[in-house]
Amino acid sequence: MSIVNLRNLTSLAKNALASQGILRMIESSKKKIEKSKEPFIWEVLSERLLGESFPEGIRSAWMFFLRPNTSCPSHRHPNSVQYSAIVEGGGTIRIGEEQKEIQIFDPVRRQAWYVIRKDVPHQFIT
Repeated sequence: MSIVNLRNLTSLAKNALASQGILRMIESSKKKIEKSKEPFIWEVLSERLLGESFPEGIRSAWMFFLRPNTSCPSHRHPNSVQYSAIVEGGGTIRIGEEQKEIQIFDPVRRQAWYVIRKDVPHQFIT
């Protein structure tokens, strides 16, 4: 993804996090995960819900909610690159052999995104 498209993705995420519809979905999902026995739940973020088109190269968007003190299983996406931004919480992320503390999304910082290449194992630990 080009730097221009990554900037566009950052702008889309920033706008989404200011949207009342997205904020209501986040609050609702946080309540759902508290009651759930599952390690995580997700919501699809459609272009219609976001009110704008995805940047070039992005075909879908999802928002995941992980339970506190949870380790999602290590997994891979053989057919796609994953761009992840953490908007709340903490823990660690493992991408391939590298593990680091999670940084919260800040559209001003260049480190706002975790880019996970095709077929690279990754894991989030809250």
